[in-house]
Amino acid sequence: MKRRILITVALLAAFMYSTPVLAVEMVHIEGLGGAYFTEANAINDLGEVAGWDTNEEGYTFGFRWSAASGVSMLKPFAGSWSMAYGINDNGDIVGGSGPLVIAGELSKVSEVATLWTKKGEVTALSNSKTFAMDINNLGQTVVYYYDYTNKTPVALIYGPDIKIEVGAGWPTAMNDNGQVVGMHNGNAVLWTLGDKGLYEEEVIAYSGSALDINNNGQIVGHYLNEFTKERHAFLWENGILTDLGTLGGNYSEANGINDFGQVVGWSYLAASDSETTSETLEKLEPLSQPKGNAFLWENGVMTDLGSTACYPGNKMMMESRIRRFSTCSEALAINNRGQVVGRDTTLKGSFAAMWTVPIPPQTPEEEVTQITDEIENIVSAGNLNQGEGSALNSKLDAATQQFNEGNTTAGCNGLQAFINQVNAKIKSNKLSQEEGQALIDAASSVTACN
Repeated sequence: MKRRILITVALLAAFMYSTPVLAVEMVHIEGLGGAYFTEANAINDLGEVAGWDTNEEGYTFGFRWSAASGVSMLKPFAGSWSMAYGINDNGDIVGGSGPLVIAGELSKVSEVATLWTKKGEVTALSNSKTFAMDINNLGQTVVYYYDYTNKTPVALIYGPDIKIEVGAGWPTAMNDNGQVVGMHNGNAVLWTLGDKGLYEEEVIAYSGSALDINNNGQIVGHYLNEFTKERHAFLWENGILTDLGTLGGNYSEANGINDFGQVVGWSYLAASDSETTSETLEKLEPLSQPKGNAFLWENGVMTDLGSTACYPGNKMMMESRIRRFSTCSEALAINNRGQVVGRDTTLKGSFAAMWTVPIPPQTPEEEVTQITDEIENIVSAGNLNQGEGSALNSKLDAATQQFNEGNTTAGCNGLQAFINQVNAKIKSNKLSQEEGQALIDAASSVTACN
């Protein structure tokens, strides 16, 4: 196991945080109906969301959501429940479902790692107790299973057509470079494929957990700050650990990071450190002081993304749910379009939510490159053939050349030609409505043309 000396950048009393000053928009994501608790766990760069909800009868089902297609249930591979935790740009979703049925009868396998493809196929990735935590754009899925012999969780990577043991520990996320993060022996860790074809473990923060990693190798999570003795969100990059502070309270955790280095999570607010009790359920109005809210951290500043209310709502909730609801909103993931997903509490319960935040300024060429990457993902998923993808890219290449030569008007006209071509492919059913609309939205939002 590889260990590295950590440099902790602890701002201590000088942590910076702010109330919402960004142009932040929040909307609730439609669930499956009849639910009092829904959560959006992941979002890809096309704006497709994976999550789960629990209805009043206590049944939990995963869902897929997009603005173009709405919500659809992710049916269990077997059994009576499903949960979705990760989605890639191909629209493939991973999570778990169960219990597993073997030879027509329920087995002792309570949960099994499950893959839901964009094409509607449902596959169990294992026949043992496993759960899939994330999937990258290469179609590789990081899975955990519990080794009862050695009494330890183990991280695995599945497919396509491969199965690799990463090491002992709880995995949480994986990037397109095959790097995996998670927790082992109570510490936040990074697993990287070494020269000998084996994964090597590196402790990046003691007494904590790593929860996400972007394609630049930046890692976020939470750890115990040895100076403040409080658990705080962190950002790790190239051996340096940065404490992200809080929104004024004594706890924070970072759940997601995009390739721009924008970090999202949740934090307790100032003067709101007392536990929520069961007496809260009897109140008929929202709490006057939310206990914890979603945040966006960027360039040293943590911004409160707000919440609707801090009221549990449904009196049928189990006592174990009360602590969960004391966090009024929570951000769990952010994509490269500035779309943030998680959950928000209202007077009727806690529901999946999406915030839209500004992304850092980019050149027109950089913005067009992102559109090209999205086309490559659609082609890789088999939803568009290579020739059709090349035809779309040729329009983008022409626009990029104009931007490079300083011809902004001609570049924008090239993007409009691209949009027209995408619309034609949608009408001819060569491109799905949601994939086509995501490309149109990306092309329409290029800064130089607005």
